[in-house]
Amino acid sequence: MYWEILGSLALGTAVSWSALRRLPHRFPHHRHLTLATGPVSALTGALLVQAVLGAPDGRPLASLASVATLAGALVMTVALLSLLFRPGPAGLRPRAAPERRPAVSPRLG
Repeated sequence: MYWEILGSLALGTAVSWSALRRLPHRFPHHRHLTLATGPVSALTGALLVQAVLGAPDGRPLASLASVATLAGALVMTVALLSLLFRPGPAGLRPRAAPERRPAVSPRLG
């Protein structure tokens, strides 16, 4: 159980650090929040999966429940980090103004 908690904390830290390293422009003002969200969300995901599946039998990383715990930590980390993710420059384009058509004058004929 302790190995799963330490593993999930390390996994969350690695995911949040790599997200900041690879996409720094997508997390412009939330560097500390992103680094804190990774381990906390991984720990939350691991504890949630352990509560649902039950604690493993004491063998570190040897059972299917341990793998599921780490997978749950990864899923929770990615899901919560995606909430901090800002859209790129293409998503911040201003809306185009509607095209104005010239007034049609009635034909005198």
